[in-house]
Amino acid sequence: MTKVATRPLTTFFASALTVLLAFGRSSSLQQGGGTDIRQFYAAGATIWIVNTTMLEPKYCEVDYVNHTSYKYAFFERDYNKSGTKHKEILAGMYTRMDSATFNGMRVFQRNGTYYDMRVKDSAVENPHASCLKKFEELSRGEYITNLFNNSCRKSR
Repeated sequence: MTKVATRPLTTFFASALTVLLAFGRSSSLQQGGGTDIRQFYAAGATIWIVNTTMLEPKYCEVDYVNHTSYKYAFFERDYNKSGTKHKEILAGMYTRMDSATFNGMRVFQRNGTYYDMRVKDSAVENPHASCLKKFEELSRGEYITNLFNNSCRKSR
């Protein structure tokens, strides 16, 4: 099933970028608060959603970034929901959240506002504990669901 998203949704990516910085897996990302989401969502990247506050979670959710421009990332999102595999073609518009650097993205979807912790494929199996803790703090007490387990990679 392929769906094209239609309504804006603000998602949170800073925790995922923090995971990359903590692991030292990406030398192209700037240190500190100047991390640029455009470098994280680069063409060819595989990005897993590890945790979410979405009320109806999509398990084994992964983004495959196909193409990017200065303002947008175009990607395919695959996930499992209620035992069925789904695929969506999405466009994310980079946004600035309280800084001059692009550190957020508006994804056009229909599910309301929720927070995701995203990590690149190279860090998905062992997100840093401090990143998980920061995500919990930023989620402000909302229920968090873990979406990734080792069988996710096997099902691709």
